[in-house]
Amino acid sequence: MPESVQETVRTHLDHGRACLDKGKYDDAIADYDKAIALDPNVATAYTNRGVTYGRKGDYDRAIADYTKAIAIDANHANAYYNRGVAYEKQGDKEQAIAEYRKVLEIGPSDQDAKNNLKRLGVTP
Repeated sequence: MPESVQETVRTHLDHGRACLDKGKYDDAIADYDKAIALDPNVATAYTNRGVTYGRKGDYDRAIADYTKAIAIDANHANAYYNRGVAYEKQGDKEQAIAEYRKVLEIGPSDQDAKNNLKRLGVTP
């Protein structure tokens, strides 16, 4: 992929993150959509768009994006973690636990995953 395309993808990711941080969720999603259109193999674009959907309360779309990120990068711990959060928000405790455990398989010292498991009554 030409460097200029990679730079444009990075620009969309950065702008999307800035919009997300400001609560401009639709603008963030638009930027992540543009990044994905330019390079559909950037796991972070799907993860960040999933976070944005999650902030909007659209957990089904968030989970779909996290799943796509994981399909691109099976060791993308952030996608597993956020998918766990989304499952938890949907009331699917067992699936959330499975996701947090996967995070710990990838990174055994992940304190957030450990804390979430403890909060759910599970020993990490």
